[in-house]
Amino acid sequence: MPSVLEPYFAPPASLPFAAGESPFRQKGSAWLGDLEYLSGVVPGGIEGLKASLEPSLRAFVSTPFRASEWYDVFPNPLMMMAAARLRRMPFIEHQRDVGRWHAKRGFGGIYRALLRFVSNQNVALWGPRVSGLYHEFGRFETRVSGPKEVQGVRRGVPRGLVQWLAVTSAAFTEEALCLAGASVAKAEFTRATQVGSEAGQALFDLDVVITWI
Repeated sequence: MPSVLEPYFAPPASLPFAAGESPFRQKGSAWLGDLEYLSGVVPGGIEGLKASLEPSLRAFVSTPFRASEWYDVFPNPLMMMAAARLRRMPFIEHQRDVGRWHAKRGFGGIYRALLRFVSNQNVALWGPRVSGLYHEFGRFETRVSGPKEVQGVRRGVPRGLVQWLAVTSAAFTEEALCLAGASVAKAEFTRATQVGSEAGQALFDLDVVITWI
């Protein structure tokens, strides 16, 4: 099976469902956070980004998202691909930036000070599971596998979301560990295994190994 970084797992060129109608959903708070980040890094801000999108995707991104509601997730990686093009950078590096920003945003200020009282092992165990709070599909399981090592599995990820989710989640976890005091942290998705399908989408379980010093 190819690496999650290879084109096989890249987001689709077009939406596999009409915008807003896929059964795979993301919390509104995650959508709002992504848009906040993009407004500060994309040339022309959100309006410049919207202008680069095809009409149905532009209309969806203009949704008045509510933090507590659930929304179609598939438009997000296509929006992020457009943002990466406008930033003139590879999609994978853009998504790493997104993951790091979310970690800094989530653990900034007073929360960063509190994070120092949490062990790196607990951060490694719980950091990846944060995605489970924002995605209504699949789940993340983690366990201690050795000194300064945690292994995990992100279950039930549609193929078109694999690279988008894995890269962002890895960067989030690495940044969270560094904010907690690790000098170096690595979250590496090592294997993707097809486990079935849903709504015409192949589903994959993604193995991850997290280490730190």
